[in-house]
Amino acid sequence: GGLDEAEIGQLEFRLVARDAEDVTLSHRIEMLARDEWGGLAEMDNILAAFVSPNQPFVARLLKDAARLLEAAGHSGSMDGYQSGDPQRVWMLAGAIWSAATGLGLTYAMPPASFERVGQKIRDPERIAAEGLATCLDSTLLLAAAFEAAGLNTAVLFSHGHAWVGVWLVRKDFGRLVEPDVVTVRKAVVAREFVTLETTFLTKRPAIGFEQAVQAG
Repeated sequence: GGLDEAEIGQLEFRLVARDAEDVTLSHRIEMLARDEWGGLAEMDNILAAFVSPNQPFVARLLKDAARLLEAAGHSGSMDGYQSGDPQRVWMLAGAIWSAATGLGLTYAMPPASFERVGQKIRDPERIAAEGLATCLDSTLLLAAAFEAAGLNTAVLFSHGHAWVGVWLVRKDFGRLVEPDVVTVRKAVVAREFVTLETTFLTKRPAIGFEQAVQAG
């Protein structure tokens, strides 16, 4: 928890039994920094641990989204799927996107081959402080905001790239990691699941929600 950089450590196991010679086994281990994700090959099933819906900055982002909804004459409640109306969920997600475009983020290049070896991840508070985000940083930021608003999300990967999806209905893929791209495409075609190109948060002038969905 206190590591800022990865370090190589060693685990030592020792077995002691009466009237028998002690047995010792050493095992080399890489200890990652607290903000470092190990990548799809090693840690695909723990990426969700880097989605931080309870950070104070996410609450501020939702408040900005609520103000945008109210200014347009709609309820500012972050009410998830309570309405049972996919159009209401679309509006919620769109307001969160619009609030995020107002952050004025600047794109930061990720390390090469991050999809295999992982990378350090900026949490929402650090993104707010620095104004920088990789595609994975901005994806996890939006995933956190959607989750805080009561919406189900997914992080999508292609070679060297990450982006986010959000469900317009109260559903999910039914498992932690969905390897079948056809399943994802079916959800998109059914208009139950929309995907967003999160690097558009770093574009000027601001890019609208519908255009981000089309790119996603």
